[in-house]
Amino acid sequence: MGISYLELRRRAVEFVRRFAESGPVLVVAPVRAAAEEVALEACGAALVGVGRLAFRELVLELSNAEMNRRALVPVGRFVREALAARITAEARLEYLAPVSKFPGFPRALTATLEELRLNGVDPERLPADLASLLAAYQRELTARGFADHAARVMLAREAVWAGGLRDTAVVALDMVVRTTLERDLLSAVIGRARASLELRLEAGTEAPVSSLGSLQRWLFSSEAVPPRAEDGSVTIRSTSGEALEAIEIARAIHAAVDEGLRFDEIAILMRSPERNLPLVLEALRRAEIPAYCALGSRRPDVEGRSLLALLQCAAEGLSASRFAEFLSLQRGAPLGWERLIVDAAVIGGLDRWQRRIAGLREELYRRQDGRVESLETLTAIALPLIGRLAELPASATWGEWIGALNALVEFALPEAQHIIELLDELQPMAEIGPVSLDEVLMVLGPRLNSLTTPESGSRFGRVWVSRVEEARGLAFRRVFVPGVNEGLFPRPPAEDPLLLHAQREALGIELRAEDTELLRVAAACASERLALSFSRLDLLTGRERVPSFYAFEAHRAAGGREMAVREFEARARSATQTRIGWPAPAKAADAIDDAEFDLATLAPLAKGSGQYLKSLPGRSVPSLRARWTRWHKGWKAADGLIVEEIGSDALQAYSLKARAWSPSVLQQYARCPYRFALRGIHGLRPPERPAGIQRMDPAIRGEIYHAVQFELLRGQPSLERLDAVLEDVARRFEEELAPAIPQIWRAEIQAIRGDLRGWLQSRDNDWKPQFCELSFGLKDPAGRDPRSQQEPVEIEGGFRLQGAIDLVERHASGVLRVVDHKTGRIPDPRPEYVGGGESLQPTLYALAAEKMLGERVAFGRLHYATIAQNYTAVDVPIHDWVREKAAQVLRTIEDAMDKGFFPAAPKKDGCKRCEYLPVCGPYEEERVGEKSPVELKSLKDLRASR
Repeated sequence: MGISYLELRRRAVEFVRRFAESGPVLVVAPVRAAAEEVALEACGAALVGVGRLAFRELVLELSNAEMNRRALVPVGRFVREALAARITAEARLEYLAPVSKFPGFPRALTATLEELRLNGVDPERLPADLASLLAAYQRELTARGFADHAARVMLAREAVWAGGLRDTAVVALDMVVRTTLERDLLSAVIGRARASLELRLEAGTEAPVSSLGSLQRWLFSSEAVPPRAEDGSVTIRSTSGEALEAIEIARAIHAAVDEGLRFDEIAILMRSPERNLPLVLEALRRAEIPAYCALGSRRPDVEGRSLLALLQCAAEGLSASRFAEFLSLQRGAPLGWERLIVDAAVIGGLDRWQRRIAGLREELYRRQDGRVESLETLTAIALPLIGRLAELPASATWGEWIGALNALVEFALPEAQHIIELLDELQPMAEIGPVSLDEVLMVLGPRLNSLTTPESGSRFGRVWVSRVEEARGLAFRRVFVPGVNEGLFPRPPAEDPLLLHAQREALGIELRAEDTELLRVAAACASERLALSFSRLDLLTGRERVPSFYAFEAHRAAGGREMAVREFEARARSATQTRIGWPAPAKAADAIDDAEFDLATLAPLAKGSGQYLKSLPGRSVPSLRARWTRWHKGWKAADGLIVEEIGSDALQAYSLKARAWSPSVLQQYARCPYRFALRGIHGLRPPERPAGIQRMDPAIRGEIYHAVQFELLRGQPSLERLDAVLEDVARRFEEELAPAIPQIWRAEIQAIRGDLRGWLQSRDNDWKPQFCELSFGLKDPAGRDPRSQQEPVEIEGGFRLQGAIDLVERHASGVLRVVDHKTGRIPDPRPEYVGGGESLQPTLYALAAEKMLGERVAFGRLHYATIAQNYTAVDVPIHDWVREKAAQVLRTIEDAMDKGFFPAAPKKDGCKRCEYLPVCGPYEEERVGEKSPVELKSLKDLRASR
């Protein structure tokens, strides 16, 4: 191989010019754009008599007449996938049975069946499962009168043998076909034409005149490559990440255009478009470079995902979580619908929807709640839709499903015309059935998640963006190939999911294009310059990346000297001006957009260089200042809830002496002051999402555990009463939560039963229950001890508390003990008194009980009352110095309230599993290390107390 597609196109143009005057000429190329380029260069604007077709278009053109005569219906990929799903559902599989239920199976099976048919493989030579599927597929095609691509190739071959194209001159531009039937068709087309020319990339004989010519001549050759000086026609670049790689390509395109190139003379060819395409298109958009994406524009399909959410809602028993997903995609959804669904406690089922919403409506009317109007809007949207979903058939023919889905789309998504068109493609399947909802989801799911819009208009005047194979036969002056990393280009060897390589070789099936061939194609597309690039870091995993050996091979074939990996990476890195960690050019004039211009302008940090930002609309200046202050040495308002004026009374209403606080919230201060402020002052809570339980949530487990304890301790606690009480409580919770998997729910209840039996049997008979769920400062008395009070308790120092004590026990000697039952793990290190400020419940509950009961409490206890924790108890003696420790914790928090100082200063690993992480970000521990430690002395002292 030593010539480029530019040379092949020149020969094809000469052929067309020579034979166009004496009759029709047909140009066949791997992609239509390559054939059109040949025709345009040969004929200019007058293209009469010159046909331009890609291979599949040629097949369709030659087979149309015969399909019409035989009344065959051409079917595309979508229908064939639906047919593959149907025969899979009906087949009795053995080896493939475990994977046949996966969503990707119909797509993989469709590709394999087409390949087998195009190679004329007898089903008897295949493994049993695949043989039965191929035989069933072929029977369905024959019975339904469907013509897939393989059938159309056979009809096209018959048409050529019957005299088609006999008077046509044919030129085939690098046509690489890999199946038996397609090779036979191409040979017939070329052999029966009045004149023909078949062009292939092949080794050149002339000495290369550039590094690019050398690369095209000796790429993957075992011959020695003559060394040559670099001339810039082959460059290998390195960037820190894939996004920056795309930005550098956009910058290079700007530079090329400044040199006089047109956009349509430039191409970006990708081996892994699923990774590179979004980043490339975003970089071109930022740089205002017009792009022609041969892959089509792929974007999330809101209407498609809405329909998919509705169908999954129906498949999951009218799941509220799936319906909430549907509502989240709708513009006209009522305000606060998330809270309404949670308050209604709907999980699934039509009767439950109706009953729960009706119950919530009555409650809101009774309380004169302002959300009544929103609930009425939600009801008007939800109940009719839920009713229609409930009416969907469990099993029906495809025709009945198409009718039902069309009606659902017109009712719920009236503007989703493209979904109606998608369903219309399935019309040839109308008589096939019965089809279940799961099968419908398997077929429609991949198409509804995203919307691919094919490019419209001419490609001229725009940069070509595509996979490498979609540019075969095209010529560009400059070609960029991103992602030349190990594991991406080339990709690791992988077997076909249904037909192993050894089986393919035995059947005589040619393997698909190898990556070596794709790199040759990319090189052949370039006529002046080829730029390969790779990234040094995978930003998703944080792992270092290395260049592919293809980059080394390209360097060798271009005549470069051998280099070690590190030397090669350093050389490639120097090819780009962008510095590691600084996503901006060295000069502002090289910026691709306003954001890069701003960064490049501000980079020198010259006094006054950022003044122009003040004239921009929006909050760019305050945002930059806030970001700077968060990483500056001193503590500022951007670091959390910080009132900078000392002595400010802004937080006086939240003082521990002005309002009641629960020990569980006060414990959050030691973990992170800002977490305490977000929960206790701002009242911020993580969003509640209705969902069927897959595994019992620890919080729900704790609620059930405490509810059973309360009912047991109100009477005579005994093993005989335990089962009845647990069943009653579990029934109430099951009604509210509607667990998705009953077996898991029952297993979790049995585990709670075991914990409670062990708890009852481990109780010390010398301690008798006096009060259970003794609450103070809580407005709702339901489920509380009769001695509870609605007013908060004020302990020594004037601090006000609220909460509920699980259990107050009296010893035979007369002393009292407060107990807080836990169903989680014992903290490490185990708390002794106040646990570094994170274990305040034993002490504060004891102080509150003393005020309420007028008696001294001797002990506070944390009882980890589960089998997993071996019913471990942590006892805290309530001595005067323990009381002082608790008071010191409260004074520390009160002092922070007086100063208005609640920074985001988490303890070590305090951000792990923190529900407020979206508010602060993931770098708080690192950021706090840069701050002044003086202001945190009292917090550090608090955390050091045990």
